[in-house]
Amino acid sequence: MNPTQDHYMSMAPKAPHRNEPRYIIIHHSAGRDVPAKTIHQWHLDRGWHGIGYHYVVRKNGSVETGREESQSGAHAGPDYNNRSIGICVTGNFEENDPTPDQMEALAELVLSVSEGYEIPPERVLGHRDVSATLCPGERLYKQLDGLRDTVGTGHINRSPMLEIVERIQGDLAKLREMLE
Repeated sequence: MNPTQDHYMSMAPKAPHRNEPRYIIIHHSAGRDVPAKTIHQWHLDRGWHGIGYHYVVRKNGSVETGREESQSGAHAGPDYNNRSIGICVTGNFEENDPTPDQMEALAELVLSVSEGYEIPPERVLGHRDVSATLCPGERLYKQLDGLRDTVGTGHINRSPMLEIVERIQGDLAKLREMLE
């Protein structure tokens, strides 16, 4: 996992408070798949110091950086913004499931962040756990136990669908070889 960061973030005003992460809070964009740059502009339009999340996980599994980890977020309210890493997964997970690529990238990211800050599994939360909201959507929220398991074991459980696709791709490659 190599998060990408656009130049626009380096020009954003710095958040006024320092972040001391003790939690990871998972969100959804509640809309379409958009880049961190678009969310950054939405948040600037709200009068914030740019994107409130530290990371954005896109539908294709790419991870984009938002606010610097050392800066307080603007994603979970005053009790958690300066004590958490905010991760936004793009999509509306009241209506749709996250993609397998998103879930694998999210698992890698959550594992990396939790190891870096020594955040235990029980502190990987959905936005609804700290605020009155439906975020991160029911279909993502019900998968948070799997993310917590990843943090607890230090091992990423690959998506069964990805394993099936890889097995089929391997079988197809063998068939091609036999036909040549």
